[in-house]
Amino acid sequence: MIIVCSQFNIGIIIEFKTRRPKEEPNLARTAQRALDQIEEKKYEVELRDRGVTNIKKLAIAFDKKEALVVEG
Repeated sequence: MIIVCSQFNIGIIIEFKTRRPKEEPNLARTAQRALDQIEEKKYEVELRDRGVTNIKKLAIAFDKKEALVVEG
């Protein structure tokens, strides 16, 4: 999900991931997987093409009722 606020030239990229218990020992690892996807898929390119220079990258990891938000 990409949100652009043109008035302040801020772009926010948010990636949501659900923890895979067999592969990820904790939510921190799940959040890192989300941040890795943001980089691998180059989500920020679209924002940069629009002239956005202030880009925030957020990963939100879930495991049942637990959640972890990490800024990349």
